[in-house]
Amino acid sequence: MPKSIFFELSGGDLCNVGDVAMTQIAQERMRDSFPLAANVLVSGRPDRVTELFPGSGVASGRGRDLYFRPGSLMRSLRARPALEESIRVRYPHAAFLAVAVKRMIKQDGLTDLRNFLRSIRCSDVAIVAGGGWINDSFAGHARATLETLEMAKKQGTPVGMFGQGLGPIRDPQLLATARRVLPQIDLIALREALRGPDLLAELGVQPSRVMVTGDDAIELALEAAPDALGLHLGVNLRIAKYSRVDDEQAVIIRAVLGAWAQSSQSQLVPLPISHCPDGLDREATRQLPNLLEPISGTPCSVADPRPLLARVGLCRVVVSGSYHASVFALAQGIPTVCLVGSRYYRHKFEGLADMFGDGVDLVDVHEQTGLAERLERSINAAWNSAPYVRASLRLAAERQVKLSRAAYARFAEIVTGTP
Repeated sequence: MPKSIFFELSGGDLCNVGDVAMTQIAQERMRDSFPLAANVLVSGRPDRVTELFPGSGVASGRGRDLYFRPGSLMRSLRARPALEESIRVRYPHAAFLAVAVKRMIKQDGLTDLRNFLRSIRCSDVAIVAGGGWINDSFAGHARATLETLEMAKKQGTPVGMFGQGLGPIRDPQLLATARRVLPQIDLIALREALRGPDLLAELGVQPSRVMVTGDDAIELALEAAPDALGLHLGVNLRIAKYSRVDDEQAVIIRAVLGAWAQSSQSQLVPLPISHCPDGLDREATRQLPNLLEPISGTPCSVADPRPLLARVGLCRVVVSGSYHASVFALAQGIPTVCLVGSRYYRHKFEGLADMFGDGVDLVDVHEQTGLAERLERSINAAWNSAPYVRASLRLAAERQVKLSRAAYARFAEIVTGTP
């Protein structure tokens, strides 16, 4: 039985409620299978690991970044990029020494480097908690994480990936790394069936190593679902480079939401998911009128998803620019209007719509004319359909929870060799 489990996270800084929720479920599921194993999480914020996951160890995210930083070995060994990648994965001790000498001269990062490599070497199992990071928007992080998994496989460690959203990928280096690493993974559980399976097939992954399960965080949201339909309109705005929603579009969206809330005598419930510097959801919704902050329960933070899930339960409809605000709503049986600004988010939301069916509508924020009218029509349609799609959405959520649990059980069989 494994003694140590190495956890790769979607967001190592743990500043996103969705990332925290997925990691919580991943830890619970692995603890069910291997109750005596210690958990080691890759993170650049040891303080947040201690706060959110007491008793877990930390593999230095900074050490990982130093180790896989492009050119770190090339400058030390004068190696070509392809050779650099091969040395890092196949000969970690030599790579560590080369980078360590450079860092020792600067008196910086040696402890982090050593911690990261020791964490991989001492782990019996490696898993990747849910996320949507294998794509062009996060190509650097994706390559470093995939190479970390390749290092684990080279030493014979079983590796599983859960709740994964893949693509779009056009970056040549990321495609090459994914094509080399992903076929080695013992089990890949996808959170959508629309594009992920075909992409994995193109990358050479055998279908027998793939399952489609939905997002792991659905279980937390389903458990928090209230008995009655909510009365208000939930709102999440994600203004970030990777979402391609800018301030100009946000002004239009805010105007529509404010006018709609006033005409319907409803209130707006802010649903911040990201507390990260590159996507502060709270700041994006702060300027909205008729906010329900005073009665929406405990202030939302990244430390605990439950207050946010309680807020979601107050809603009859959710308008969302983030993936997990939509997941949390749909899992509770609440129809969602998804704001699409980038190819990356279109992939995410279309996959979500395919998993849940009715109750998901996509609105392109880059429509040249009529964005306000299109958004208002979508909100009205969702509001009217809410009582009728509630049951089917929750059934879809229950089905995905069962599939997700089955994926973790199957991976436990792979680890132990016991069907």
